[in-house]
Amino acid sequence: MINNNPNSYREEGVDHINISMFSKVKLGKMLHPGYRKMFTFSDLGEFKSVTNFGYWLAYGANVDELRTLPIGKIPKYINDNNLVKNKQKNHRQMLMEATCIKLSAYPHLVDELVNLPDTMVFLSYRKVKGSPVRLSTGFGYTAISSALYAKKTFTEIKEQLKNN
Repeated sequence: MINNNPNSYREEGVDHINISMFSKVKLGKMLHPGYRKMFTFSDLGEFKSVTNFGYWLAYGANVDELRTLPIGKIPKYINDNNLVKNKQKNHRQMLMEATCIKLSAYPHLVDELVNLPDTMVFLSYRKVKGSPVRLSTGFGYTAISSALYAKKTFTEIKEQLKNN
């Protein structure tokens, strides 16, 4: 079960990682789907971010402008071009794999992820300005699932390499 109750944790980097562009921890920023880091998804090509990849998939995987368009401009582009959502059956799995591909460009962050203690929790929240309150993000479930998937995947790969 995924826990995204950010107000029950104390200090980012100590008891949790916030998957956010505003994370205090580099790993938290990099796990954010909107973090701009070009990556190539096997035969599908290049994408500016996992968010761009997600939109590209969700709108039929044939609108190339969605690969690199700034995220803030995507909703207007979709509306102006009357795009219709046509989500792939394995959409979430592909987003999790895209997160791994993006993260693999940073071996030191992969090591950091693999070596996180099992007690470390992934969350996704934003802070309310002028308040200690943290609000969960709308993309939290997907972002946290992707982080857990990446940790499991890279841990398994490291174990296999160690045993060979």
